[in-house]
Parts: sequence; structure tokens; C-alpha cells
Amino acid sequence: MGGLRSSKINMVITKIIAKLLFAVGLLCFTSEVLAQSTQSQRTVNSQGITWDSMDYYDASLTFGVFLPFGIAGVRSNYPMWGVMFSHPSVLGQVEYQFYSAKAEGVTLYSGVLGLRWDFRLFDAIDGFFGIGADMYYYQRKATQRRQFEFVTSGGTDLKWGAYFPLVGGLRFRSDFKFNMGPGKTFYVGIGLQYRLGGDSQSSPR
Repeated sequence: MGGLRSSKINMVITKIIAKLLFAVGLLCFTSEVLAQSTQSQRTVNSQGITWDSMDYYDASLTFGVFLPFGIAGVRSNYPMWGVMFSHPSVLGQVEYQFYSAKAEGVTLYSGVLGLRWDFRLFDAIDGFFGIGADMYYYQRKATQRRQFEFVTSGGTDLKWGAYFPLVGGLRFRSDFKFNMGPGKTFYVGIGLQYRLGGDSQSSPR
């Protein structure tokens, strides 16, 4: 009985965290747009989207919520953290990602190799989107009769998000990542990114 009550409490807390993360991301996004709206009205980029030059490296740290659908024994919402590193290539930013989640009897690790493209929209919003190939190593929640072994599974993902400059090469990063396989999952997170190279040493745009 106590375990069930604790599980329900953890689920409620996780949902609250997810809503707070969404609210913070929305607030940052709105603040960025309002802060630069006057300048954008004076000099609007006629092309709409400006693609960033791929001549920089960056490292990111993210904290968020992992929401799985259709994975046996992995059915709640779990707090998750991750680290990323990217470097330039002729195709885009090659990004390596690692994620970890451990809660409510479930342990999950994920490694991702992907491509990311950074852009600036209407000279006001810094964002990105990308694709990736994922590898999962997870252990589902045990039952009263059985302890499950770790399972390895592959998948693909589609991600997008926005950047919010702080100082120099440091900035906030929001992440939204939709995964296909195993099941369908969604990750929502916020964190920090440090960029080295390119125009990162100049003032944020």
C-alpha cells in the first residue's frame, strides 16, 4: 500500500515538474521575442531564416522529463538528465548525446548519434532541429514474481528547440525530442549550452 502511494506521489511530482519546465521554456521563449521585437521590426531579415555557419563546437547539459508510450513495464513519467557534445561537419552539427533516467523501479540509458541544424528566425529567435539514431539500454519495472533483465533496443528521433543567450558563449537551451522505438517517447528539457568558436565570443545577437 505504501509503495503504491509513493508511486502515485512520484507521478504527481513528475507531472508538476513537466508543467513547470514547459512554463519556463514558454516564458524564456516569450521574453526573447519581446526583448528583440523592436529591433526586428526595424530590420527584418528578408530571407526569414538565416542558417548558422557550422564552425563551432558546443557542449550542453539538460534536465527534464521522459514520457514513454507503449513500452512494457515503463509506463510512468520519469525525471531524466542528459549531456550533449557537437562538432561541425559538411552536413551539419554532429551531436553525441547521452541520457539517463532512474525512478520507480525503472532504469534507462540512451545514447544518440545525430545531426543538428541551427538557425535564426526573422532575426529574432535562435533555434534548432535535428534527427538522430538512438540506442536504448533499459530495465523495466519488476513485478512481485519476476525481476527483469536489461533490454537493448534501437530507434530514431526528431528534435527541436530554442536557444536564449546569456553571456558570451553561454546560453539556455530548451529541448523537445520525439522518439520512435522502443514504443514512442517524448522528452522535454531545459539546460545550459556553452559554444566555442564561431561568433560565440562576441555579444549575443
